[in-house]
Amino acid sequence: MDECDFTDVIKSLDAALAENKETKRKILQELDLFVLDNSIRETTVGQLRGHTLENKIKIYQEAKKCRFEHCIVASFNHMTRVGDTFCQWLKDNNEDRTKMFSFSEVTEAVKDGVPDTEAIPVAMEKCKTYGIPNVIIEIDLADPRFDWNGKFTIWDFCQLLLKRIDWCYDNLSSDSKVMINFRDFSFAMKGKNSLVRVLTVVKFLANLPKQCFGICIEEMGKFLPEDAGAWCTALRKVMNDCNWKDGKLLAHVHKRWGFAHITQLECLMNGADRIWAGVCE
Repeated sequence: MDECDFTDVIKSLDAALAENKETKRKILQELDLFVLDNSIRETTVGQLRGHTLENKIKIYQEAKKCRFEHCIVASFNHMTRVGDTFCQWLKDNNEDRTKMFSFSEVTEAVKDGVPDTEAIPVAMEKCKTYGIPNVIIEIDLADPRFDWNGKFTIWDFCQLLLKRIDWCYDNLSSDSKVMINFRDFSFAMKGKNSLVRVLTVVKFLANLPKQCFGICIEEMGKFLPEDAGAWCTALRKVMNDCNWKDGKLLAHVHKRWGFAHITQLECLMNGADRIWAGVCE
């Protein structure tokens, strides 16, 4: 075989590596990473047995050894679950709850395409009871139960969101760290109409007089890392265009087909600057 000349190939490779080092790797190296620890809640996923209060306390104490400042402690609903007992334990033992979060639905009922905008979600009420000042409001913008094009538009939804945010500031703490979790983010970004709804909500949040702490997204482990990276780039562009440059964009990736870690990194290299995840393993 004659000697091969790979000069052009090597030049292209060197250029690609140099560009990667100066952009994506540089971003990761200089990232001031914020971690919202989800160990207390995430360990309920796929469990074989229900947690006890003792389980929750042990997980809490182990997670604290990682020295993450912020953590999610519960996802409340109308039932009294071990999360309620654990949060009462936190309160009774005067644990510092200023950096603790709970999930909450934005609404708990939808009828004829219109959500209940009056009743305060039970999770928010429980945050008030247990002294949890920070709330992650969960939304689904590809939810077919909503009559997006008729009785309840995306602008109506934004007003509902504002109502919930203001309630947190008025009833939990004027310094509440309120975040919005795009729970069906991956699916919403794949639909033309729901994509517009996502970007509309981001722009609405970015232009609030008192801005939220940040935005959370979930990738369900069904799409490629490149997809998630491109979606994060789009969200960050809207945030930056509205001068919401200090708004936090947290990514959470479900472990499904082996892409979880690289997808998480891809998000961080393309606009996300925070993660929320458990350290269960």
